[in-house]
Amino acid sequence: MKTVFITHASVDRPLALLMKQLISNTFQVGKQSLSCFCSSDIGDIEAGKHWFNQILEKLRKANICIAIMTPQSLYYSPWVAYEFGGAYMKFAINPKQSRLFPVCAYGIRGGDLPSPFNELQARDLSNSREVWTLSQEIAKALVISTFRKPRSIIQKVVSEASIGSPYWSYVSRALVGQRQASSPFSLDAILKQAKTTLFCAGFNLHHVATRPEVKKTIFDFLRDTPTKTVKLLVSDPNKFKEFAAWQCVGQNFLADLQESVANFKEWISDSTAQKLEGKLDIRCAEFIPLTVIAIDPDASHAQIVLTPNVPQRPLGVERPNFWLSRKNQPAVFAHYWDSYNDLFNRAKPI
Repeated sequence: MKTVFITHASVDRPLALLMKQLISNTFQVGKQSLSCFCSSDIGDIEAGKHWFNQILEKLRKANICIAIMTPQSLYYSPWVAYEFGGAYMKFAINPKQSRLFPVCAYGIRGGDLPSPFNELQARDLSNSREVWTLSQEIAKALVISTFRKPRSIIQKVVSEASIGSPYWSYVSRALVGQRQASSPFSLDAILKQAKTTLFCAGFNLHHVATRPEVKKTIFDFLRDTPTKTVKLLVSDPNKFKEFAAWQCVGQNFLADLQESVANFKEWISDSTAQKLEGKLDIRCAEFIPLTVIAIDPDASHAQIVLTPNVPQRPLGVERPNFWLSRKNQPAVFAHYWDSYNDLFNRAKPI
C-alpha cells in the first residue's frame, strides 16, 4: 500500500481536505493500492490512539508528502516545518522510494519560501495548470499510469488557494508577543540583554515610573559600568490640550502622565545624589503615540520592541508587542530608531 501524506497548518484545514479530495478523485483511492492521510480528516486518526504516534507512523510510511505552504504554516506552525523536515530526510536518503512536494497557497509564491523550504521546486495551487502538473508528477512518482483529471475539484482547489494577498514577499519575519509586562518583551526583561544603552519612549511610561523595582533595576544597570546610559522619553503634560483625545485610551491619562513626570523628576535628583549624573537622561516631547524600547541601538546586535496602545482599554490589557532587530530588519529598525532618536534629541529635559 502506497501512501500520500498531506502536511498543513490546522487553520488551513479547508484547503488540506480539498487536496485530499483531489488525490482521491485523481487516483481513485480505494480502487488502487493507495491511501491518502490528512490529519484534518477526522477519520484518518483512529479514536483512542495516540494521535502524535499515528502521524509519525503515517509519515514514516509515506511515499509522497505534500507540504502546503501558506502564511500560517510558514509563520505560525512548527508542525509543518517538523513534518517537512522528516519528509525531506526520507527523500534525501532514498529519492526513488519517496518524494516531497511543496505547494503554495493563500498568497504565498515559490519565491517567498525561506530556506530550507526553497530548496525544492514548489507548485502554485492557485494556478490550475500547476495543480494538474502536480497531479502528473505524483502519478509518475507513484508509478501510476491510469488516472483521471477531476476538473471540478481542481477548480475548487484553485479557488480556495487563491484567497489571500499576493504581497507576502514584502513581509519580514518578526517576533510578536501579547503582553506588555511579564514577557520577554518587557522593559525589565530586555534590559538584561543591554550592554551599554537602554532607550524607552512612551506616552507616560506609567508602568515604569511608578514601580520601585523597575527604578532599582535601572539604577543598578547604570552603576554597573561607567559607560552605560538610560534615555527615557514621555509626553509633555503642558501640551495636554494638543492630545486630549488620548482619553479614549485612558480616562486618567493626564493624571497618570503628571504622576509619571513627578516621579521621573525624583529619579533625576536621585541619580545626581548617587553620582549617576549624565547617565540618566529623561525628556518630554509634545506627544509620544507608541511605546518603544530599544537596547544598544547603535550596535549591530541592536533590538527594538514596539507596543501599540489600544483605544478604550486600560494599558494593562493584553496587546501585541513587535520585536525587531537591526540584523534581521535593518530598514524598519532604522526607520523607527532614527525617528525616535531625533525626537529625543529635540525634546526638552524633564
